[in-house]
Amino acid sequence: MKPGWLVSLSVALGVVLTPQLALACPYCAGRGGITPAMMGLIGGILLLPYLIGWTVLRAVRRTASDLDNLR
Repeated sequence: MKPGWLVSLSVALGVVLTPQLALACPYCAGRGGITPAMMGLIGGILLLPYLIGWTVLRAVRRTASDLDNLR
């Protein structure tokens, strides 16, 4: 088994559990019914900064690797 399975499992659990944590805010808790679309939107909003950070980190590492190869 590749070591990446743990990362995949962590991401999957984060996507599933994050919307439930966000629903603990007073505004969301006071609303009526919570639809799956609403849960997906909340999860997406919470996941977006991590995706941006991951993308930037990959770009920085790739650039550093390319600079090392030029030397």
